[in-house]
Amino acid sequence: EETKDPDVLRNIAANEAVDAKLLERLTRIRDKALFVALAGNPSMPPVRLKQFAAIKDRDIHKALAANPATPIEILLGYQTDGELNQILKRNEAYGEYIRQNLGM
Repeated sequence: EETKDPDVLRNIAANEAVDAKLLERLTRIRDKALFVALAGNPSMPPVRLKQFAAIKDRDIHKALAANPATPIEILLGYQTDGELNQILKRNEAYGEYIRQNLGM
């Protein structure tokens, strides 16, 4: 049986162990908090993370900046934003990219 409880859905959306197919189904529900949870989930397919990046929403962008699975081109686009740049500094995948490519 499918649940409609927003809190349960957000917990599922944030869970890295959840199957990608289920995460995909959750993207059909138009709920900002659900999108934020999905954008922060490293198990989310990169193509979906790119789609979330196109949404003009600060909280979604913060979740993407923290997500090590977010495609690097999106993360690089957040470097000039002071608040997002602070989040990027804690993103291991971003840090590794910078070390490898800029020798920092």
